[in-house]
Amino acid sequence: MEINHPHYHGRGVERSLFETFWKTITEQYCHILRIELYVREHNQKNVRFYESLGLVNEGRQAFKILNGTQLETPIHMAWFNPNYHSS
Repeated sequence: MEINHPHYHGRGVERSLFETFWKTITEQYCHILRIELYVREHNQKNVRFYESLGLVNEGRQAFKILNGTQLETPIHMAWFNPNYHSS
């Protein structure tokens, strides 16, 4: 999922979507242990944003993303469901 239309920047839309998503997972999908995503390393603003939402930085994956002719390094991040239990 990518939310990047300039109209929505700085309005709390992405935060609200993620908070609703986390709430849904914790209340209705307790069998899901974790949600993972990648953030491009150069985008430290988004790394900090996702950390503020409770995602954990699990490290770099050097040169994993091909962007045109350049290889970029993503940061692997994960959120853990506090209500997880195996079925």
